[in-house]
Amino acid sequence: LRTYVYPSNEVNTSDNSLQEKRTSVSMRGVERVLRAEEIAERTPQAMLHHNKGYDIESSNAEGQIERVIEVKSLSGYWGDTGVALSTAQFELAQKLGEQYWLYVVECAEDEEKYNIIRIQNPARSVNQFLFDDGWRGVNQR
Repeated sequence: LRTYVYPSNEVNTSDNSLQEKRTSVSMRGVERVLRAEEIAERTPQAMLHHNKGYDIESSNAEGQIERVIEVKSLSGYWGDTGVALSTAQFELAQKLGEQYWLYVVECAEDEEKYNIIRIQNPARSVNQFLFDDGWRGVNQR
């Protein structure tokens, strides 16, 4: 498993057209997950867009929240660049453990090709943070 970490100033969200595309893909991925949860006989509820830590709460027949789901939606297939969890998302994953799920939706906008990859407790397997040579750019003296 490869896991990447980036300094906080590395993420660029200033391109409006790119941000609009990401929002569209994200919303479609959430719709796909909501439907998949219903098919699994759970009752999902989408949180407000940009909810801190997760996107969906999914309850069992008794009304108990069974899954807290962070959805990462991709326009294509999941590749080497991966998907990112924010600090808040990762900390919540650590706190909630087995109740926290990461759903990666590949080809989110394609009705025929989309695929949902479900990962329970994604923080559980992280026990090391590796820093590649790209970190030279944050060298401080």
